[in-house]
Amino acid sequence: MANKNISENIEEAKNYLNSVEEMGMSALRVANRILDSNKVFVHLPEKQKEINETIDGILKDYENAKRDALSQINKEADSYEKHIEIANYLAQLELEKTQKLIAFWDRFNQKL
Repeated sequence: MANKNISENIEEAKNYLNSVEEMGMSALRVANRILDSNKVFVHLPEKQKEINETIDGILKDYENAKRDALSQINKEADSYEKHIEIANYLAQLELEKTQKLIAFWDRFNQKL
């Protein structure tokens, strides 16, 4: 692995991030389908603002952390190990984001 050139290292880390991010987006699409199937917005329109703000906050926190981590990849372009460390960190962020979204939907559905 140490023989790989820097651009391959960066590309591999970004590909890994993209695959992890796609899994998180799939989970978000499932959560949205569940919400749509429950017709929550139709029955509880007053909750729409709370739902939107919570989801937007979770996604904004994730995007900020992701942007910071990606800037680290560019700053430390010579370290393959650092790229893997950052990719693992980004995967952990994606997992935490998905867990927060699922926990939010669970709490919300329990209130129904």
